Amino acid sequence: MLVSVLGGCGGASKATPSAPASGAGNDIGMTAKAFSFSPATVTVKAGQPATLVLKATDIAHDFTVDQPKIHIAASGGDTARGEINVPTPGTYTFYCSVAGHRAAGMVGKLIVTP
Repeated sequence: MLVSVLGGCGGASKATPSAPASGAGNDIGMTAKAFSFSPATVTVKAGQPATLVLKATDIAHDFTVDQPKIHIAASGGDTARGEINVPTPGTYTFYCSVAGHRAAGMVGKLIVTP
């Protein structure tokens, strides 16, 4: 998996559930604010690159997946872009790695379909 890191720290917005985003070689828009991502579920196809466009609306946030390694970060008020390209289908947890954000519920699901 290959991901670019741009800006500060990025996550996404809205604590309320939203429609899943999906991408197949296209842009996936995501917003981050304390302490939620919108959308909280992202679906991509295995082995097909998609670009996550992360807008941190208040403070620095990031989109982090531990395995496979993905980290896309945006400073407060900024937007960062990074590639998501996961070769193996499955469901992965993403979260904001800024101290305290994950514990406050800033998490979501990355679904990789065959």
